[in-house]
Amino acid sequence: MNSKALRRRQRLQEWRRKEFPDFDPWHFNTTVEKAAPEGGDALEIGAGSGVGLQTQMPLKSRVNRYAGVDIDPRVMDNPHLHEAHVADAVALPFEDNSFDLVFHTMVAEHLADPAASVRESLRVLKPGGLLMFHTVSFWSYASLIAAATPHWFHQFFVRHLGMGRIEEDVFPTHYRINTASAIRRIAHGLGVDADVENIPVPPAYLAFSYPTWLLGVAFGRTFENWFPWLRAQIVCRIHKPDAPTAAVTNVEDRVAA
Repeated sequence: MNSKALRRRQRLQEWRRKEFPDFDPWHFNTTVEKAAPEGGDALEIGAGSGVGLQTQMPLKSRVNRYAGVDIDPRVMDNPHLHEAHVADAVALPFEDNSFDLVFHTMVAEHLADPAASVRESLRVLKPGGLLMFHTVSFWSYASLIAAATPHWFHQFFVRHLGMGRIEEDVFPTHYRINTASAIRRIAHGLGVDADVENIPVPPAYLAFSYPTWLLGVAFGRTFENWFPWLRAQIVCRIHKPDAPTAAVTNVEDRVAA
């Protein structure tokens, strides 16, 4: 991390402690850890390299098998996994009913075919298993701006105003499963139910100056409170039925319809 990015990150942490003293930036990590059964089997989609500012899940000592997949070959060097595979979320290299928990964080917005990804996650889940994912909401101002700007601008922003991410960790976005209605529509097409929660977070994307940061704080405490769907992030939980259903085992035609 270069010195400018480090200073920006330290400044954000200082502002965040002042305005959001109870905020836990690792809430989803803790939620995943609690959801993973001891001695069970867990799969992370989009596990990444596991170094730098990439998410690091504390599962290796808790579960029997912590597997990770990513289209980025750097996943093969991820030190937090028991096993790693270069693979796409729509074609997982595992047998049916292999995992108790499948999860991903900040991956859903990059999925070109989210229905196929959810279907594939359900396939490798054991009956009664849990799919969890953490993503950005399409209706947040940061996502709306990102959706309206080209990929090179995202890389430019990270390079000049970011807080330690590298350009190699900036991937194209699609936002096809980033609203509660889109998630529930896809889940319904697969014959399962989705629990969707809109999560408020500090306005990190506006922390490049104190006035913009304060505007983000004010927006969060007014409009995001009035309209929760404007909140920046989403956490989704989908349980695979204990007994197989026709919808889960043969869903391609239903999703296409």
